[in-house]
Order: sequence, then C-alpha cells, then structure tokens
Amino acid sequence: MGDKDDDWSVGVSHSIDTINVGVGMDSEDGLAIGVGTDLSGVSTFVYWSKSEFKDALFYDGSANDIFARQENTGLGVKASMSAGEGATFSVAYSTHKHEQTNAILSSDGAAAPTFNGNATTKLIEVDFSYDLGGGATLSAGIDKKDAEELEVGVPPGSLGDTRTLTTSTDTTTLEAAISFSF
Repeated sequence: MGDKDDDWSVGVSHSIDTINVGVGMDSEDGLAIGVGTDLSGVSTFVYWSKSEFKDALFYDGSANDIFARQENTGLGVKASMSAGEGATFSVAYSTHKHEQTNAILSSDGAAAPTFNGNATTKLIEVDFSYDLGGGATLSAGIDKKDAEELEVGVPPGSLGDTRTLTTSTDTTTLEAAISFSF
C-alpha cells in the first residue's frame, strides 16, 4: 500500500439510554458503523465497515509497479454476559472480505496482467474472564481463524504467467493470562 501525506480519519459516538452508536470515516472512502446495547444482562455489539483504496501499490516481481483498486468489507457481532461471581463469558464472530480489481502498470498506464481476486477471513472467538480479587484477573480464550490472502504468483502449468493467487490458512489459538492492576 502506498502512504499518503494527506490521510485522515474521524469518528463520533453517542449514547442514548442503553444504546451506544458510533460512526467513523476516513480519506480512503472508509465508513464504519457500530451499535452496542445491553439486553437483559447480555451486552451485544454489532459493527460494519467498508473502505476502498483506489491506488493501492504492490510489486509483482518485475520492474513494474502495479496499481489496483482494493475494497475491504467487514462485519462482526459480539455478545458478553455475566456468569456470576465475577466471571464473564463472551462469544464473537467476524468476517472480512478483500476484493482487488482493475490493476494497471504505472510506467505506461497499460493494462497489467490479471491481478484480480477475492479473499475472505472468518474469525470465531470464545472468551472467559474471572475476577480473582485484589486487582487480579484470569482471562482465557480460544480463537478459530480461517483466512485467505491474495498473493502474486505463478499458477501451476501457466508457463510463467503471473496472476493473483488465493492462499488459505486455518489457525486455532488457545490463550490464558493472569493480569494485575495496582
């Protein structure tokens, strides 16, 4: 991605009774909206975001710079509830879609080889926290992440024709920590 000196972002949030609403925007045509509330002891939060990079720069292994339009869309939901006696249980799900289109070469503005593609990442989180007292908290969680990424590469049997490929990973992470505050 290319850095610009004129990047900016702004956000506002407001609470009305038990409903919290937040909206954010940025210089990359980004928009994010989040809404949270507490329903019968269950705290819920939902968000949606979208951004567009019109001149994303990447390198294809040649002497040429490639520019492309990239669009990112995200959606997520989280619910947390008290399990009693200082314990909290949370479950979350989020998805992120990355789409790349309209690649061109920077040197002459001609059409580039096809570097178009889509990649999706999905994340499921289950977390537990417990107040141990005296400023100590035990936190534990498990995350399941199925991720796709776009990579520039050579498809099998293509005689060196460079294209955007999708690679996939599947990761499960278990974490536990004790934190202290004084």
